Amino acid sequence: MPTWRGFVVAVDTTTVDRPAAVPGFHGKLCGVGDFVRRRLSDALVQAWDAHVSQQLADVPGLRGAPWDAAVAAGQRWSFAMAAGVCDVRGWAGSVAPLRDRVGRAFPLLVALPLTDAETTGAPALPSATWFDAVHQLLHRAQQGTLRLPDELDAGCHALPAVVPGAIAAMPLGLAWQQCWVQQGSLWWRDGHAPCVVPGLPDASAFARMFTIAIDREESCR
Repeated sequence: MPTWRGFVVAVDTTTVDRPAAVPGFHGKLCGVGDFVRRRLSDALVQAWDAHVSQQLADVPGLRGAPWDAAVAAGQRWSFAMAAGVCDVRGWAGSVAPLRDRVGRAFPLLVALPLTDAETTGAPALPSATWFDAVHQLLHRAQQGTLRLPDELDAGCHALPAVVPGAIAAMPLGLAWQQCWVQQGSLWWRDGHAPCVVPGLPDASAFARMFTIAIDREESCR
């Protein structure tokens, strides 16, 4: 059986109802003095925006040197959100810390809707190749070589085609099934076990995710 990042991978070719092949984005870019946004639902953006703003307010000092260190280190996390966390649809993608043109800190979120509406079972996630390509896109934004919304949008359109069911890694697949049932969110990155949290990450988890001090043997919890 094939492996990915040390996980055993089971391939599932089940067709998944996926309303958009090109992901959207929301957050900050270093060449723009305000939020940038494309192709994400109002429900997702409003819920994510409110949650992140609260976590940044609840963690003193995170927006200073720790945030800059995480940007410089290319800190990025992949995620999958169950239906009901931010929207009636599930979402998957990656997120990275960034600053806008005037220095305000906020993560850049790149996400793809998994379903048109609530379903009884967890939909398949995009492939590992797709997540890796999104990570590279975010890394370009962190390096400052991708600075404007149209540049990011072009990068989103150039991502590999979404292959339903190409990643159902163990324990990632089991964690995603658990996450969907519990209406939580799943977070992972290279060298770390996947982490299921109720809803979205709380202030403690958020702070750990957006610093570079996290130990390689630990997850976001």
